[in-house]
Amino acid sequence: MERWLKKGTLKRSSQEPEYFAVNSSHIDNHSNNENDTNEITPKYFKKCRKYDESYISLGFMNNNDNPQCVICSKVLPNSSMAPVKIINFIKSRPLQNRLFKILCEDMGSVHTSLLLHTEVRWLSRGKILTRIFELRDEVRAFFLEHNFELKDRFLDQMWLLKVAYLSDIFTKINELNFTLQSRHVNVFTAHEKIHAFKKKLDFWKICMSSNEFDCFPTIKCFSKEEEVEINEVFIEEIIQHLTGLSEGFNHYFPNDQQVKYKNELWIKNPFIVNTRPPAMSAKEYETFIEFTSDSSLQEKFKSMPLAEFWCSSKDEYPQLSQKAVLALLPFATTYMCETGFSTYVSTKTKYRNRLDAEPNMLLQLSSIKPNIKNILQNKKQFHASH
Repeated sequence: MERWLKKGTLKRSSQEPEYFAVNSSHIDNHSNNENDTNEITPKYFKKCRKYDESYISLGFMNNNDNPQCVICSKVLPNSSMAPVKIINFIKSRPLQNRLFKILCEDMGSVHTSLLLHTEVRWLSRGKILTRIFELRDEVRAFFLEHNFELKDRFLDQMWLLKVAYLSDIFTKINELNFTLQSRHVNVFTAHEKIHAFKKKLDFWKICMSSNEFDCFPTIKCFSKEEEVEINEVFIEEIIQHLTGLSEGFNHYFPNDQQVKYKNELWIKNPFIVNTRPPAMSAKEYETFIEFTSDSSLQEKFKSMPLAEFWCSSKDEYPQLSQKAVLALLPFATTYMCETGFSTYVSTKTKYRNRLDAEPNMLLQLSSIKPNIKNILQNKKQFHASH
């Protein structure tokens, strides 16, 4: 052990927590004395974190020890992650989780448990806000017999009003996220969905300025049930947050892309284009006129997905088909990658850690359904069973 300490290099184990480290200066002072036979005990210290680690897992990053939203780049107070701490206080303790479930059943609640966030998509974790807001009365009753630093938050109507807003806005972002999750989503569909959401953000700011809360049903319902007066300070905070969201979407999806997709509108629906596209040569446009005049292709266009439609036209119209396929080739979202990861995780578990999952993934991810019955019938058994 002494010889190992005198080398001056320490390798941290993968099982060692990240907040523990060895005080190297303490070791260096002893390494110079070869005759020192006293036992050297490494000193450990713990890095103090001002904010909870769930900031990063919920789409927030640390900016000079302050939580900052990834989308809107706004520094948020520590109270903004209070719902996560409340959920962890109840869900991380089995006894308290069972007591909370019994309480919900006695009160006749629709739900009997809170939700933890999922690691698949951070945007979908907004569901935890909706669930904790729906069970706010149950959580308030639960904390009457438990000492918790944030239990007074459920007595603050303005704090609950902010949770109601977060529940509404995360629900809308989740809806946008789910519309982009499909095997047949292309760049045109994704662009239209995101462009529509950006216009909705501007419309929601106008509604908040005129005290119209129809677009935020949770806020509207809560304010009527509890008779909470929505003041100008709260409305200004909501408008500021919506402005930050709009700036974030414009940063990642600038408006100059709108011109690009307008020039490629003939790919999405070639039968409504009456003028020559800018990126199309005279010879290609001549072929395009013949293409759009074919009535059989119009019927095929209505019954087939867009990518399959252009692939089926490659024999008769190879130039147009190639340009369309190149525009549709990029993946619009990470849906296909996440499907593969989910399939791999569900197939190769810790009980089947030596399994070659590649053939099984090909079978599960393929759109062609195999006839398992015929495959088993044609399979020969070389060694008969005893």
